[in-house]
Amino acid sequence: MVPWLDHRSRSVKESETRAILRAVGLPPATPSHPLDLGDDARAIGDLVFVEHGPVVEFEGGHHQEDRSQYLSDIERFALLRDHAVPYIQVTQESLARPRTLVGTVYRALVSLGYDGPPPDFTDTWRSLFCRVRDLLPPRRTRLRQFAAERGEL
Repeated sequence: MVPWLDHRSRSVKESETRAILRAVGLPPATPSHPLDLGDDARAIGDLVFVEHGPVVEFEGGHHQEDRSQYLSDIERFALLRDHAVPYIQVTQESLARPRTLVGTVYRALVSLGYDGPPPDFTDTWRSLFCRVRDLLPPRRTRLRQFAAERGEL
Protein backbone atom coordinates (compact mmCIF):
# COMPACT_ATOMS: atom_id res chain seq x y z
CA MET A 1 0.00 0.00 0.00
CA VAL A 2 2.95 2.34 0.50
CA PRO A 3 3.29 3.03 -3.26
CA TRP A 4 -0.25 4.41 -3.13
CA LEU A 5 0.70 7.17 -0.70
CA ASP A 6 0.77 10.55 -2.35
CA HIS A 7 1.95 13.84 -0.88
CA ARG A 8 -0.79 15.70 -2.77
CA SER A 9 -3.59 14.24 -0.65
CA ARG A 10 -5.14 16.78 1.66
CA SER A 11 -6.41 14.32 4.27
CA VAL A 12 -5.97 10.82 5.63
CA LYS A 13 -9.56 10.01 4.63
CA GLU A 14 -8.84 10.97 1.01
CA SER A 15 -5.87 8.60 1.13
CA GLU A 16 -8.04 5.88 2.65
CA THR A 17 -10.62 6.37 -0.09
CA ARG A 18 -7.90 6.18 -2.76
CA ALA A 19 -6.46 2.99 -1.21
CA ILE A 20 -9.87 1.32 -1.19
CA LEU A 21 -10.39 2.13 -4.86
CA ARG A 22 -6.88 1.00 -5.85
CA ALA A 23 -7.07 -2.23 -3.83
CA VAL A 24 -9.79 -3.55 -6.13
CA GLY A 25 -7.84 -2.67 -9.27
CA LEU A 26 -9.65 0.46 -10.39
CA PRO A 27 -7.49 2.95 -12.28
CA PRO A 28 -5.57 5.42 -10.13
CA ALA A 29 -7.23 8.70 -9.28
CA THR A 30 -5.08 11.83 -9.08
CA PRO A 31 -5.31 13.60 -5.71
CA SER A 32 -5.87 17.35 -5.46
CA HIS A 33 -6.13 17.67 -9.22
CA PRO A 34 -7.05 21.03 -10.79
CA LEU A 35 -10.17 21.03 -12.95
CA ASP A 36 -10.26 23.50 -15.80
CA LEU A 37 -13.95 24.25 -16.19
CA GLY A 38 -13.57 26.88 -18.89
CA ASP A 39 -15.09 30.35 -18.63
CA ASP A 40 -12.28 31.24 -16.23
CA ALA A 41 -13.65 28.76 -13.70
CA ARG A 42 -11.38 26.36 -11.85
CA ALA A 43 -11.79 23.91 -9.02
CA ILE A 44 -9.63 21.32 -7.26
CA GLY A 45 -10.94 17.76 -7.07
CA ASP A 46 -10.02 15.56 -4.12
CA LEU A 47 -9.56 12.49 -6.33
CA VAL A 48 -9.91 12.86 -10.09
CA PHE A 49 -10.07 10.03 -12.59
CA VAL A 50 -8.45 12.19 -15.25
CA GLU A 51 -9.00 9.81 -18.17
CA HIS A 52 -12.67 9.10 -17.46
CA GLY A 53 -13.86 12.23 -15.74
CA PRO A 54 -15.49 11.53 -12.40
CA VAL A 55 -14.34 13.39 -9.32
CA VAL A 56 -14.48 11.75 -5.90
CA GLU A 57 -14.93 14.23 -3.06
CA PHE A 58 -14.46 13.29 0.59
CA GLU A 59 -16.81 15.21 2.85
CA GLY A 60 -15.44 15.06 6.40
CA GLY A 61 -17.27 16.20 9.50
CA HIS A 62 -15.88 19.72 9.20
CA HIS A 63 -17.77 20.05 5.90
CA GLN A 64 -20.97 19.90 7.95
CA GLU A 65 -19.85 21.67 11.11
CA ASP A 66 -18.00 24.65 9.65
CA ARG A 67 -20.65 26.91 8.11
CA SER A 68 -18.21 28.62 5.71
CA GLN A 69 -16.92 25.22 4.50
CA TYR A 70 -20.49 24.01 4.07
CA LEU A 71 -21.42 27.06 1.97
CA SER A 72 -18.21 26.84 -0.03
CA ASP A 73 -18.98 23.19 -0.81
CA ILE A 74 -22.49 24.07 -2.00
CA GLU A 75 -21.03 26.63 -4.40
CA ARG A 76 -18.28 24.27 -5.59
CA PHE A 77 -20.72 21.42 -6.30
CA ALA A 78 -23.03 23.82 -8.14
CA LEU A 79 -20.03 24.88 -10.25
CA LEU A 80 -19.24 21.23 -11.04
CA ARG A 81 -22.87 20.54 -11.98
CA ASP A 82 -23.03 23.69 -14.12
CA HIS A 83 -19.99 22.42 -16.05
CA ALA A 84 -21.29 18.83 -16.32
CA VAL A 85 -18.48 17.39 -14.18
CA PRO A 86 -19.67 14.13 -12.64
CA TYR A 87 -18.77 13.78 -8.98
CA ILE A 88 -19.28 11.34 -6.14
CA GLN A 89 -19.46 12.56 -2.57
CA VAL A 90 -17.90 10.23 -0.01
CA THR A 91 -18.60 10.51 3.70
CA GLN A 92 -17.32 8.70 6.76
CA GLU A 93 -20.46 6.58 6.51
CA SER A 94 -19.54 5.68 2.89
CA LEU A 95 -16.12 4.54 4.05
CA ALA A 96 -17.83 2.29 6.59
CA ARG A 97 -19.39 0.48 3.59
CA PRO A 98 -16.35 0.16 1.33
CA ARG A 99 -17.82 -2.41 -1.08
CA THR A 100 -20.78 -0.12 -1.73
CA LEU A 101 -18.38 2.80 -2.25
CA VAL A 102 -16.37 0.78 -4.76
CA GLY A 103 -19.55 -0.19 -6.62
CA THR A 104 -20.70 3.42 -6.81
CA VAL A 105 -17.38 4.62 -8.22
CA TYR A 106 -17.11 1.66 -10.61
CA ARG A 107 -20.60 2.29 -12.03
CA ALA A 108 -19.74 5.97 -12.51
CA LEU A 109 -16.53 5.04 -14.34
CA VAL A 110 -18.37 2.56 -16.60
CA SER A 111 -21.06 5.12 -17.42
CA LEU A 112 -18.26 7.45 -18.55
CA GLY A 113 -16.54 4.94 -20.83
CA TYR A 114 -14.28 2.89 -18.54
CA ASP A 115 -13.94 -0.58 -20.02
CA GLY A 116 -11.30 -1.98 -17.71
CA PRO A 117 -11.73 -4.91 -15.37
CA PRO A 118 -14.42 -4.90 -12.70
CA PRO A 119 -13.44 -4.58 -9.04
CA ASP A 120 -11.44 -7.52 -7.70
CA PHE A 121 -12.28 -8.19 -4.05
CA THR A 122 -9.56 -10.79 -3.46
CA ASP A 123 -6.14 -10.71 -1.77
CA THR A 124 -5.18 -7.04 -1.98
CA TRP A 125 -8.68 -6.01 -0.94
CA ARG A 126 -8.72 -8.41 2.01
CA SER A 127 -5.31 -7.18 3.14
CA LEU A 128 -6.80 -3.73 3.78
CA PHE A 129 -9.14 -5.10 6.42
CA CYS A 130 -7.07 -7.66 8.29
CA ARG A 131 -4.88 -7.20 11.34
CA VAL A 132 -1.29 -6.17 10.55
CA ARG A 133 0.05 -9.13 12.53
CA ASP A 134 -1.81 -11.46 10.16
CA LEU A 135 0.33 -10.11 7.30
CA LEU A 136 3.61 -10.74 9.12
CA PRO A 137 5.53 -13.98 9.54
CA PRO A 138 5.29 -15.63 12.98
CA ARG A 139 6.92 -13.65 15.82
CA ARG A 140 9.66 -16.26 16.31
CA THR A 141 10.64 -15.97 12.63
CA ARG A 142 10.70 -12.16 12.84
CA LEU A 143 12.93 -12.28 15.94
CA ARG A 144 15.33 -14.67 14.19
CA GLN A 145 15.45 -12.42 11.13
CA PHE A 146 16.08 -9.36 13.30
CA ALA A 147 18.90 -11.12 15.17
CA ALA A 148 20.44 -12.33 11.90
CA GLU A 149 20.38 -8.80 10.47
CA ARG A 150 22.22 -7.54 13.53
CA GLY A 151 24.80 -10.33 13.27
CA GLU A 152 23.69 -11.94 16.52
CA LEU A 153 23.23 -15.42 15.04
